[in-house]
Amino acid sequence: MRILMMIFCLLTLRAVAQDALPVGENGMVTFEDVVEVPKMPKGLLFENAKSWIASYYKSPRTIQEEDDMEGTISTRSMFRIKSEPGGTKPGGVINYTMDIKVRAGKYKYSISNLRHSDKTEKIGSGGKLERSEPLCGHKEMKEEQWQGIKAQTKSEVEKLIEAFKKGMEYTSPDDSDDF
Repeated sequence: MRILMMIFCLLTLRAVAQDALPVGENGMVTFEDVVEVPKMPKGLLFENAKSWIASYYKSPRTIQEEDDMEGTISTRSMFRIKSEPGGTKPGGVINYTMDIKVRAGKYKYSISNLRHSDKTEKIGSGGKLERSEPLCGHKEMKEEQWQGIKAQTKSEVEKLIEAFKKGMEYTSPDDSDDF
């Protein structure tokens, strides 16, 4: 019986670890990566990033700071989530910051400062996703809901990253094909 219990605990721990949000060196939930794109000049990568931001986000105020000489862009935005994964009831929004740095042949993105808020107060505001317990407490938000919010956040950020990488792939037409 002890062996079965130990196996169950290990499997449960493994399942929870797979869904864990990535934590950066600063202890904050951070999704980041450096992507190599050989032969892509810094200027083109910077323009690709700005074009992607303009097409992906509805608000023109998404860009908080940009410096084309340094090759940096800082954005702030949010996405909506449901109160339970797969549910239909609104569960508030996740606010986040996305920082982009470009260099010749590579770029880095970093998505951090993820915070849950619910202005409707139907489930309460969870606050920073680094928290093990939601800011509003478990009386307003069940543990399953808090974990569901974190799982939805991970899924939505992964979709965001996929869309961003696709947007950064664009290259200008080859000049050697003159007509």
